[in-house]
Amino acid sequence: MNSYVPRAVKTLALLLLAAGAALPQGRPERYALILEDAPVAAGLASRKDLQTKAAMDQRQAIEARQQSVRAALEERRVRVTGAVQTLANAVFVLATPEEAAELEKLPGVAYVDKLHRLKRHMSGALQLIRASQAWAVVRGGESNAGAGVKIGILDTGIDQTHAAFQDN
Repeated sequence: MNSYVPRAVKTLALLLLAAGAALPQGRPERYALILEDAPVAAGLASRKDLQTKAAMDQRQAIEARQQSVRAALEERRVRVTGAVQTLANAVFVLATPEEAAELEKLPGVAYVDKLHRLKRHMSGALQLIRASQAWAVVRGGESNAGAGVKIGILDTGIDQTHAAFQDN
């Protein structure tokens, strides 16, 4: 029995090693595949032009070409997280760095851009607007900043015809 255990452990170790080699290297990260065709807005003069038949036809043509890229991504088992056509012609994916390097070779892909996570820092805003100088002048300095201030919010409803509420 003792001779069987080390052999089983060796076999298990080899299997785990082989399985690890088969897995993609690196951790999946977010990338944008920027496609060769210009986005819809590239040839337009105003936002209003997005509603024209020509712009809508161009969007459909871009979506059709994006679909062929999506099919190639599906074959490679690369997860698509989204796509855009208006301001950019791009397909967004989760991929390892090694996969991303290969995706640049796909037909229709101009280049692949890594999307870095942004962390917003508001620590510089107070210096930028010189808040401490203003607080020193008003009501006795920073310790009393905001004392006696009342904030009111007037909700007048929404304008259903506003462009932000249109589902184009």
